[in-house]
Amino acid sequence: MARTNLRERLPLILVGLLIVLMPALVLVATLEVLFLFGDVDLADLSLLELAELYLVEVVLLTLFAAIVYRLTLRTATSRLPDALDRLDDETDDREARDGDDATGAGDDGTERAATRGDDSA
Repeated sequence: MARTNLRERLPLILVGLLIVLMPALVLVATLEVLFLFGDVDLADLSLLELAELYLVEVVLLTLFAAIVYRLTLRTATSRLPDALDRLDDETDDREARDGDDATGAGDDGTERAATRGDDSA
């Protein structure tokens, strides 16, 4: 039972860790680039400035994720029903054709033998 709960919660835990750690990783990468180009010195940054940068990263990534989510949701709700309807129509047509083939009725109204892979007649 505990394993099942852990398996169900693992994706949620990973998403939570990504939400917390992604801004920090982006911040570290940004600071590393600035250090390499010599634009920022580590002595110039205080703990408060690093916390402010982290909060700005969190807000920006949250806004970006929310925008991507809304666009994906809008696209899925506007296009998915049409695609599912087309898929249902194609499935119905295919089942109708398969049903006609199974009954032995030909397209021209003549009867023909339905072959099912066995040659016993």
